[in-house]
Amino acid sequence: MVGKLAFASLASFILLAPALVTAQTATFRIEETTIEDIQGAIMRGELTSTRVVQLYLDRIKAYNGTCVNQPDGVLGTITPIKHAHQLNALMTLNLRPASRERLGFDPRKARSMTDLADVDPAMPDALEVAAKQDAYFASTGNLIGPLHGVVFAIKDQYDTFDMRTTAGMDAAYANDRPPRDATFVKRLRDAGAIILAKANLGEMGTPNSRSSFGGPFCNPYDTERSPGTSSGGSGSSVAANLVTCSIGEETGGSIHHPAKNNSLVGLAPTQELVSRVGMIGAALNTRVGPLCRTVKDVARVLEVIAGYDPQDELTAFNIGRLPSEPYRSFANERTLNGMRIGVIREHMDKKLFTESHVETIEIVERGINDLRGLGATIVDPGPGGALLQNCIDKYAPLYRNRAFIEQFASLFPLDGETADGPHRAAGGYVFRSVPSPARFHDPQYQQWWQSWIDQIYARPLPAGARRYEYQVDQGFDR
Repeated sequence: MVGKLAFASLASFILLAPALVTAQTATFRIEETTIEDIQGAIMRGELTSTRVVQLYLDRIKAYNGTCVNQPDGVLGTITPIKHAHQLNALMTLNLRPASRERLGFDPRKARSMTDLADVDPAMPDALEVAAKQDAYFASTGNLIGPLHGVVFAIKDQYDTFDMRTTAGMDAAYANDRPPRDATFVKRLRDAGAIILAKANLGEMGTPNSRSSFGGPFCNPYDTERSPGTSSGGSGSSVAANLVTCSIGEETGGSIHHPAKNNSLVGLAPTQELVSRVGMIGAALNTRVGPLCRTVKDVARVLEVIAGYDPQDELTAFNIGRLPSEPYRSFANERTLNGMRIGVIREHMDKKLFTESHVETIEIVERGINDLRGLGATIVDPGPGGALLQNCIDKYAPLYRNRAFIEQFASLFPLDGETADGPHRAAGGYVFRSVPSPARFHDPQYQQWWQSWIDQIYARPLPAGARRYEYQVDQGFDR
């Protein structure tokens, strides 16, 4: 009976809430809003979580359509549309079938393609979660958690127990829902976050703006440009005010590219800080991080998702190392005094880039003066200069040679013991030579190489010998 009364009370609240909040939210604009804005309005009685979700759904309905010409479908040839006014940033919506149909969303946006009935009461959708938050706030006057009313999109590379998770792949799955949330997703929900959608992505985290299930997605500032590699859907959904914040995944730039391409703040924490449990394709450098509109909002999200996870051994390294104060407390600086900022002019030569990049370079030029005005010391080699070239010239050849040799050690046997050439044994060195690619296929060179190696291997290595690496073509003349 208690359960029935609670359900009836909640149902009554859902029915009455829209009319109640219409007048309250007449002046609240969801565009460019922050976590502090949303929660402040809720605390003042000017807004509800349900209304926040509805406002975002309105924008999703208006702007989340197809953004390219694709006459042969999502896997065929595509051409961009100038000023498309659509993004296709979100591929799955956290709405039960009745709500999705009532709001006019495509069946392909369903929470699951393998559970079309979708009636499990243990899987409340975004509107139901929001209604429960509103009921809690109405009865207690308190927020349910630090992310109460904050609406998220999660990159489809991460598990969400209530929505399909396939990393953008399209196949005849027996069950397209994972059994549980990723660790950080559960932490978001426990903190009051409302997971409204799964963000479109470069399929399986690949560096492009297209997936076989979701199709191509676009940049809200210019629909002919990329929203930024595999987490572009996460970035463009925040930039277009389809959600408050999103979660992306960084391997080689998939958080910082969407951040810069969509004028956002993105943070790619270390693997030790945020758990990767519940991720498709976790690998050597994959990291979980937030994309929001402001530094403070990113800090608020990081406060929730950072911390030890016994299922992810790497996160043991953050034990005892998290700051004693909230991350957001470090987001209040008003000057850049004492900070040195380098200008990488190597990427700012207008002659090397397209017309679209020239505009970006000019914006960065203006930003340099803004940073200087805030007190930063600017280390700028000047137009045409190179900030890092000397360092690259010195260290890149050594690093690349060593990395290649260690990866393919069988191709580079030990080949000598001399300090001044491979043909005289002296000096206590063991050389590992690096032949140029062209010589690998020269039969005469291969014969000479094998003969020489056979001679060297026939002799014992001198005691205390050291290994030395060099490029054959640069190191000596055979």
